[in-house]
Amino acid sequence: MCRKILASGVGVVLAALVASLTASAAFPGKNGKIVFGSQHAGEDEIWVMNSDGSERRNLTRHDGAKISDIDPRWSPDGRRIVFSSDRSGSGQIWVMNANGSNPTQLTNLPGRNRYPAFTADGKQIVFQSLASGNFEIYRMNSDGSGVTNVTNDPGVDWAPATSSRGKKIVFTRERGDSGHLFIWSPDAPLKQVTSTAGYDYLGAALRDADGVPPELALDRRYAGVVLAFAERRPGTSLERLRAWLAAEFLPARLEKSPIAMALLFTPKPKASWWPKAAPEVPGVGERILAACFVEEDPVECFDARFADLGAALDAGGRGRTLLVAPFAPVVPGVDPPWDEL
Repeated sequence: MCRKILASGVGVVLAALVASLTASAAFPGKNGKIVFGSQHAGEDEIWVMNSDGSERRNLTRHDGAKISDIDPRWSPDGRRIVFSSDRSGSGQIWVMNANGSNPTQLTNLPGRNRYPAFTADGKQIVFQSLASGNFEIYRMNSDGSGVTNVTNDPGVDWAPATSSRGKKIVFTRERGDSGHLFIWSPDAPLKQVTSTAGYDYLGAALRDADGVPPELALDRRYAGVVLAFAERRPGTSLERLRAWLAAEFLPARLEKSPIAMALLFTPKPKASWWPKAAPEVPGVGERILAACFVEEDPVECFDARFADLGAALDAGGRGRTLLVAPFAPVVPGVDPPWDEL
């Protein structure tokens, strides 16, 4: 089955593979401007522009100084920008006015401190920090006082964001070989809200021997991903299907094409630590997912490159195609919400 779909995500694997973009930008502030980090001038600096991309302006011009200013976020009133900077010698949390004036250091903690964000009322800031030896989620008042480690866990906690009312913090916690979203609240137990460890990595087919390695796929902003789900035929082992896809079928499809790589995954059994409400991933021991990273718009190149993929895979006699569908990343604040597509 081949189906054309344009969406921001389908299930755990697509979310894990394409949700991370290389841009560092924030939603338009109350003043209507977008603040973002860029190396446009050769260094990590913070810029602002109108929501249509006009009137770009560098707020933290370094003029050759080896300084890294990154992770900018607006305050709710659009008057201040909180960001991470190593201008004092180590990565700390800073704040400045919307026009770049009066930069003020808020933290003085050991290790690297990143990804700050104001709470909805503007009274506090959350961020991730290595102060305790591993990444934890911290909270402080907007003037830098009252710094508190709110997660205090041996795992890796990172990328915090606050709820619309500012009382809850959502963040990613790495557990085992995968990351999950958790919600922290001052008056409720910590809650895990996703379970994205449903697949094992089986290897990859690469178009170019010196191309982007699989482990760096998310650091390269591809135009999109085409997902192909295949199920082994009776009498064919999952390993035999995998070997054929990786060594024969996919390399032939990748040659002289806009498909840079195809990463292979297979569902794995539900782990004991998954949330009880999380369902079993279907197809354990039966299915393989090929995630094809493409350098052209996946919808526009679908007919030429993927329309016959299902039939060709079926003709190989080792597997049966369940779905082939293109997916384009949706950038928050720029593209329309997924339910409007």
